[in-house]
Amino acid sequence: DEPTTMVITDKEATNYLFQLLFSARKSTPNATLRDYRADLIKEIFFTLLNRRMQDLTQTATPPFVFAVAQAGSFARNYDNFTLIAIPSSDISSAINAAVGELVKAQEFGFTNSELELAKKQFLSGIEKAYNERNTTESGTLVGEYVRNFLTQEAMPGIEQEYKYGQEMIPGITIEEVNAEAKRWLNKEDNKEYFAMVTGPSGGTQMKLPTDMELKTIINSAFDQKVAANEEKTVAENILDKEPVAGKIVSETTDKELGAETFTLSNGVQVTVKKTDFKSDEIVLTAVKKGGTNNYDVADKVTTSFLPTVIESMGYGEFTPSALEDVISGKTVGLSPAMDEISTRLSGQSSVKDIESLFQLVYLQLTSPRKDEALFSGLISKVRMQLAALSNSPQIAFTDTLSKALYNNDPRRPIQIPTVEELDQVNLNRTLEIYKDAFGNADGFHFFIVGNVDVQQIKPLLEKYIASLPVKGTVPSFRDNGLRTVGGVKVLKFAKGQEPQSLVLSHYSGQMPYDEQTALEVDMIGELLSIRVIEEIREAMGAMYSGGFNGAMVRDPYAHYVISGQFPCGPENVDAIIAKVDEEIAHIKKEGPSQKDLDKVKAAKLEKRREGIRTNKYWNGKLESLLFWNYSEKRFFDMDNLINKVTVADIKATANKIFDGKNSFTAILYPETVSPAQEQSSSKPQPGAQK
Repeated sequence: DEPTTMVITDKEATNYLFQLLFSARKSTPNATLRDYRADLIKEIFFTLLNRRMQDLTQTATPPFVFAVAQAGSFARNYDNFTLIAIPSSDISSAINAAVGELVKAQEFGFTNSELELAKKQFLSGIEKAYNERNTTESGTLVGEYVRNFLTQEAMPGIEQEYKYGQEMIPGITIEEVNAEAKRWLNKEDNKEYFAMVTGPSGGTQMKLPTDMELKTIINSAFDQKVAANEEKTVAENILDKEPVAGKIVSETTDKELGAETFTLSNGVQVTVKKTDFKSDEIVLTAVKKGGTNNYDVADKVTTSFLPTVIESMGYGEFTPSALEDVISGKTVGLSPAMDEISTRLSGQSSVKDIESLFQLVYLQLTSPRKDEALFSGLISKVRMQLAALSNSPQIAFTDTLSKALYNNDPRRPIQIPTVEELDQVNLNRTLEIYKDAFGNADGFHFFIVGNVDVQQIKPLLEKYIASLPVKGTVPSFRDNGLRTVGGVKVLKFAKGQEPQSLVLSHYSGQMPYDEQTALEVDMIGELLSIRVIEEIREAMGAMYSGGFNGAMVRDPYAHYVISGQFPCGPENVDAIIAKVDEEIAHIKKEGPSQKDLDKVKAAKLEKRREGIRTNKYWNGKLESLLFWNYSEKRFFDMDNLINKVTVADIKATANKIFDGKNSFTAILYPETVSPAQEQSSSKPQPGAQK
């Protein structure tokens, strides 16, 4: 019944967080049509408020990295308004901006243009759910049953909800939404709140207020003068002009894969597979050879941040917020990415929005947008996050491990960038690399999987994909020579006050690639996981979770990696390392038990059976088979190949990969170690390496 504030610190906290809560209020079950309509109005109100919060993160001087308002609940059948914000530069500015949006909504409400965009979004979402009614995932249905049981929420079924949405949403007025805003945000609540700031103690990144100072900041934020938002003007089209269409010059059909591949007049290939796994889902991937390895070490930081920087500035004439407005009401999304050896786009859409997906492809590949103000805003947000992350023992440990594992090679992958590395990101160079890697369609192969009409898609391929510019080059990736350190190495690292340790084991080596060995290396990771869970977690009680992963990689060079991670108390470090060594020695000498091997086989077969009924699985498999040229024969025979793996096969492969030549064990200790630990492991100095 009065303002209450707390500031709470922790030396190892990795971010600053502001939370504001108003008093809880009794909620009523969503049981009648009137309740249902009222709930729609509530959801629209929160959507509009959060969109304004999101827009503030995409400015030249973002006051916070992230902010969200929601109707939370600490007790069933009660709701309370909650505001959460992660400051980007200082706490006072973040609070003033976030609370300012509450005051603005409280005093002026929202605009008609904002409401219309939200209505489109809601209608699109409910239409997609309706279209998927025959392929709805079980978890969604179970959630309905749980809410019905616990809170008596009505569950009329998606057919009825679609009907209600079509009838009710268009008629919701701005007056109703603004009345809802006043219901959640009012002058009385402004004087009766609980607020809290959490953050690192002793940090230099951001000055923390005292409890009383925090109350003063919040009260001043509620008293600030704000101006109403102006009506938005939203562009009608994603593209400002129609591309000059190309042609489909050839078609081939792979009957076994159930896919058709089109070669376009600009040389781009497009593979389309129609499925019925989801009624209203289309998944798209575009991939070409290239990637970050094709650029020198001077560009390493820039290439690692490239997708984030490009997305933060928008495309064509659209800022990210403006582009979101244009596609509001559509179920569509697309984003760029780069890894070591490839450049790619990944996206998805509903059936009716597939043309919008292709328009986004054309826009993003041809029109990256330069915006120095938004670039500066992004860098300032990330800088504050990185500065706070340095307090985490795990992150400091991971960074030190990466340096040691790659012998401090400047080409090593960036795990968590430093503030100094962030300052090396160059806007102009980012755009140059993006245009070089994405700006021409040479070598791109598109994969489209889902409920797609292959005949109807052809004109869209010609208009939006065959029209993409090309230079006539043949893209390729390169091996930049980066390798992990050889020999048997141990790293001991001390940081943090809590009695927590982490053991990481890494075994690697170069070996000619073949798909059968890759399967067996993967199975060895799963087999060792079974053993360490049974022995270290269950029998010894030395950890809660942990295990192994095994993989064999073909490109850019053939090698295998077996890695294990074991979070534990410092007193259990030596026992865990000894047990891991014992299990590896056992699988080399005896092989796995038949029982464990059968478990792994059953799990892999079940995972394959589940995956093969999803569009994302097929999208990835088509890329693997038709672009990277992995074996189709093995793919179709995979169940048999899994079942044929024997104990002797696993034993033989284990002896090849655990050859004792390349192993790296890294141990994170707290800075204060118990006497027993000191005797058994020799107490490491803070940050020490061995």
